[in-house]
Amino acid sequence: LKRPSTARRAGRPVLSGMAADVCSQQSFNEAGERLRPVAWVPDDAVRACMRCRARFSLLRRRHHCRKCGEVVCGMCSQDRMLVPEYHPEQQQRCCYRCIAAAGGSVTVPGSRRASRLRDAQMRQSASTRMLEVENLRGPVPSGDELWRDFGTLYVGIVEAKGLIAADADIIGRKTTSDPYCVLRLDDGTAVRTRAIGATLEPAWHTLVTFKLNRSSAHLRLEIWDEDVLTRDDPMGSVELPIQGLKPGETPIGGWLPLTPPAGHEGPAGAVRLELHLGDFVQYSHFLSYVVPPPVPPAPPVPFNIDAVYGPVMRLVDLIWTRLISPVLTAVLGVLFWKRPGLSLTILVFWNLACTALPHWPSASVAALALYMLFCRSVATRDQEATLASDRYQRALSSQAGLYRTNS
Repeated sequence: LKRPSTARRAGRPVLSGMAADVCSQQSFNEAGERLRPVAWVPDDAVRACMRCRARFSLLRRRHHCRKCGEVVCGMCSQDRMLVPEYHPEQQQRCCYRCIAAAGGSVTVPGSRRASRLRDAQMRQSASTRMLEVENLRGPVPSGDELWRDFGTLYVGIVEAKGLIAADADIIGRKTTSDPYCVLRLDDGTAVRTRAIGATLEPAWHTLVTFKLNRSSAHLRLEIWDEDVLTRDDPMGSVELPIQGLKPGETPIGGWLPLTPPAGHEGPAGAVRLELHLGDFVQYSHFLSYVVPPPVPPAPPVPFNIDAVYGPVMRLVDLIWTRLISPVLTAVLGVLFWKRPGLSLTILVFWNLACTALPHWPSASVAALALYMLFCRSVATRDQEATLASDRYQRALSSQAGLYRTNS
């Protein structure tokens, strides 16, 4: 580090080479201290855009907003603005929410239809929507237009008691668990707390915030037992309506009994929560009742094994049972001489056909001519039978008419 007298008096380190160029591009406050950028959310902490909730893939890459540090997609960070923490003159990539908060013009990322399609893609897999509480920076977005958000729901997860023991000891007795909580609003993004090991009375003391856009939303809390080698076990759940929650400065809280999971008999314990509704906007809250909410996507059709197994077995029955199997059985019966008379007859005709191999083309033409004559004779016989039947019907009709006339 080179610290000239001017830089030392200003409290600014001067670096040599490329580092000096980068340092010279930083902005400083009035006290001479360099403005430091915000910490970025790690890439592996989220699997979807923290604005539109579109799932990241090979084509939809991750970007960081230079203003708030959150992970967003390219559609939600199309605009640029000056961020003094990075450069005093060059514009940096920022999300549309930060640009709107700064008073700039933003590009809306796609239409309302595209937003709903992205939300539908996110609802296909719950694992892609699981966020860690420790990696969150701000409230969990609602995934809808910004003007629909009328408040922020603060959920404090304090502790739980009397939980179900899901982990067994060395002699097979279930005595403890490694519980953690999963929270979500309706079918939105799920948020997970940390797991507390080897206890039935965990104390999380964790705060989770959600953006609200529906007055009829329900908060669902699930408690799971974390397992390393097997799938996590459910330990209970509770669901609360948000409609009766009033905005205020004092949070409300208490103990809520947990609904036991399927197959468990007896109590599942209770969890202590504290709820608070803040950042309340009365006009947006009124619109949440007047303006209809976005139509959620239709749930996927459940997989029906009979719809797949039935046609496959039908094809197997037609191709194998009714076509290949009878032909194969007849051929094997001739080859293994199960019917000696038939096998001997076929052998004689086969030898005669092999000796007359040069005459096969002419014989096939003659056979085709005989088949055509046979079909013609059959058609002529059917036509004569039809004419005879018509004459018989006409004769009966004429006799019936004469009988009615005489009577």
